[in-house]
Amino acid sequence: MTGADEYNRSWTALVVDDQMMVCKVAVHHFSALGARQVMTASNGRAALEIVKSVNSPDIILCDLKMPEMDGVEFLRHLGELKFDGGIALMSAEDESVLSTVRWLAETYNLRVLGAVSKPLYREFMAELVSKYLKPNDGEVPSTDILLVGPNMVIDSIKAGRIVNHYQPKIDLSSNEVLGVEALTRLSSPDGELMAPEFFIPVAERHQLINELTRSVIEQAVCDLCTLDDIAPEYSLAINFSINSLSRIEMADFLMSVLDEHSFDCRRLIAEVTESQAIQEGQTPLANLTRLRLHGVTLSVDDFGTGYATLAQLEQIPFQEIKLDKYFVSKVCNDRTSRAIVESTIAMARSLSMRVVAEGIHNAATQDAVTKLGVDHGQGFHISPPLPFDGLADFISDYGQPESTL
Repeated sequence: MTGADEYNRSWTALVVDDQMMVCKVAVHHFSALGARQVMTASNGRAALEIVKSVNSPDIILCDLKMPEMDGVEFLRHLGELKFDGGIALMSAEDESVLSTVRWLAETYNLRVLGAVSKPLYREFMAELVSKYLKPNDGEVPSTDILLVGPNMVIDSIKAGRIVNHYQPKIDLSSNEVLGVEALTRLSSPDGELMAPEFFIPVAERHQLINELTRSVIEQAVCDLCTLDDIAPEYSLAINFSINSLSRIEMADFLMSVLDEHSFDCRRLIAEVTESQAIQEGQTPLANLTRLRLHGVTLSVDDFGTGYATLAQLEQIPFQEIKLDKYFVSKVCNDRTSRAIVESTIAMARSLSMRVVAEGIHNAATQDAVTKLGVDHGQGFHISPPLPFDGLADFISDYGQPESTL
């Protein structure tokens, strides 16, 4: 049974629903799962008062349709309060409504654990509690995270505490590993890993993203060169912030690092998020075009979550579309997500672009995107992001790939 004892953490919960019986069932399940305290509220307004108090909960189970203040409005207020606990959505509404509200909550920077339908079953609630108590990939959960300031980012860069983990990418048709994506982490002074969402925004706000990106690039290229004996053809994908691409010297710096390590430009994939890629500005476009001329593959990341159009994709010389994990994770059981994935694949084919699926977390999803015609994939089902030492072991166990050039 999932509970506080299993993870050695104390936690509290708040159930927000106008039906007394639903509240009683939820309280019973949360208590059985190890909650130290379970509070209830009959609407969003009453729940807000609890959240603002000294007894603010760790997990909120929230209904959507309630009197006075419904769940959608309640989530907006939680976003304004910067609530950093976990949120589980609950409703008898259609699945598409739950999906929309979940997406909306994530735009408020809320940590959504998942959604459950009524009636409530303990095994589903246990899964939500487990997601809150046990963070993925060894990273610190949001409620335990240290406050990251610019000085901590600067010190981490200087001390070498910005570390890369690498997530393998495979050819879905042959199941061969083709390369990796570098995913940066910040190692806190006590050795715990922080996910990028906790320090990248700080680096961007304080004009530190250029130094951070340089550190990631140098470390990633050096690491991949170290593996040349066992993986000489692996591709390396690196995420680029629009702020970094706005620096006129970024393309020159990147090419100098590749030259220094004799790293073939054709092995590098530069990923830029869709919403960033379409922003106006000559320098980012010039940098991307120069990289493309040198043989670097350009990839539009998180496709489907921004505002790119076919014309804009044609103007920027992208060669790869990376499907956002939100749609990939739902391709098996959500008609809308599946339709978006199918139409994106068709569009990519018309533009002679490769399609990559991220967020493949189970065999069913991998099978589905493979049958739909996605070229490459990555996700926890294939492999979680690995520290460099773990990557070497993974490659040795998996076998050497064929050339991807």
